[in-house]
Amino acid sequence: MFVEFEFLLKEYYNSIKIMPTKVPKSLRVWFIIHFFADYIAAIPIFLFPNQILMLFGWKVIDPIAVRLVAAAFFAIGGASLI
Repeated sequence: MFVEFEFLLKEYYNSIKIMPTKVPKSLRVWFIIHFFADYIAAIPIFLFPNQILMLFGWKVIDPIAVRLVAAAFFAIGGASLI
């Protein structure tokens, strides 16, 4: 049964013709800008969560949750770069 499925899967992938698409240069530039914007926001939030959020008027701050948000910025920015 597995051999039949493997054969059908190979047949299906051979029938599909996937053409590589070129990413426009302007989109590449925007991804790089997005990377820098995310990292510029994430680094201070990750290193100094209390001080940064106090600048924005926050009274009660959970530094672990704020660092999780900064980690998400790092991940999203890093994904934009690759």
